[in-house]
Amino acid sequence: MIVVPEIRPNSRTSTTQQKADVTAQVLRTDRILYEVEQTGGDVRRICDLFSVSIETALRYAGTILGPPVPAESTPTR
Repeated sequence: MIVVPEIRPNSRTSTTQQKADVTAQVLRTDRILYEVEQTGGDVRRICDLFSVSIETALRYAGTILGPPVPAESTPTR
C-alpha cells in the first residue's frame, strides 16, 4: 500500500502575498517593464519571453521613452 501525503496550499505564500498586497499580474507587469528597460525596448524579445502581442509589447516599450526633450535653442544675434 502506498501512502500519498495530503497536498495543501502553502499558507505562508498566501500570507506573504496578502502582507505585500502584490498580485501575480502586478509581478508580471513589473517583470515585463524591467525586461523592456534592460533590452532597450526590444519588442521581439518581449513578445517571445512573455507571449504577448506586438501591440502589447509596443505599449510596454513606449514606457521607456521619456517625454520629448525640447531642443536647445541657439542664441540669435
